[in-house]
Amino acid sequence: MNDIILEALNILGTTDADDSGPEARGRRAHARVLVMIELAQEAARSRHEQRIANLLMLAQLDKKDSAEALKEARRLMSLNDELADRALRAV
Repeated sequence: MNDIILEALNILGTTDADDSGPEARGRRAHARVLVMIELAQEAARSRHEQRIANLLMLAQLDKKDSAEALKEARRLMSLNDELADRALRAV
């Protein structure tokens, strides 16, 4: 579990579930926002990885756009080495 999710759980852990005061509502809202941001970032990472995988698959088909697909996949992988490692392990 990543740090942001743990932080959100920690915020919720310090808030009484029955507390309907403004401070407790604010803490719960803060925890929700943290999780929503993390989910959006994870979705973006997934889309990035999927795009690379699709380009690599296209490059393997040996069609007229194969060289361009491979070039674009390499460019995307160079943007983030961590994502590149995951994409290469998946292919």
